Amino acid sequence: MISYIVAGLMLGLSAGFSPGPLFALVINESLQRGLKAGLWVAFAPLFTDLPIIFFSTWILSRFSHQQSVLGFLSLAGGLYVAYLGLSSIRLQKFDIQPETAHHHSAFRGIVVNATNPHPYLFWIALGVPTVIKAYQAGPMAAVGFIGGFYLCLIGAKALIAILAFQGRRRLSSEWLLIINRIMGVLLLGFSIWLVADGIQRLS
Repeated sequence: MISYIVAGLMLGLSAGFSPGPLFALVINESLQRGLKAGLWVAFAPLFTDLPIIFFSTWILSRFSHQQSVLGFLSLAGGLYVAYLGLSSIRLQKFDIQPETAHHHSAFRGIVVNATNPHPYLFWIALGVPTVIKAYQAGPMAAVGFIGGFYLCLIGAKALIAILAFQGRRRLSSEWLLIINRIMGVLLLGFSIWLVADGIQRLS
């Protein structure tokens, strides 16, 4: 159970600090409309990811008894996590260009996250298979993985909103690069674990 909680915390931190559309929108709203607007955007994954999780879990759980299916999914998830880790390590700078702020920050966050392919790829290739394996170890392990993931995901986005609001346009990206590279190394380690698990299931 502890290993799944740690995996959720690590993946949540990585996703929370990784640059992307939602990352840029959190900073944009915090700078132009204040901390409350940035926090509303930070909570957007709670509204957009849950339908993805439930639907993907319902589809993939029908094949959970087939070790070959989980093996291929673990391999795919390992490659995807390796890609995320290498992208984090190779990132040189954060190029954030705030746009004109709208009034409905939460709605913008939901739309941006719902139209971003990364949450779909994550939950189909990695998140849901991990939840299924965690549930086989015990229901609380699955709850711990999901809870740890969202705790760190939303916590990281909220921290970014706070720093952006306090620092305004003088926000330095150096600390974000350092955290991102550390998360990249951890993700590479997690990808090796997934690939090994996939090979074991296929054999």
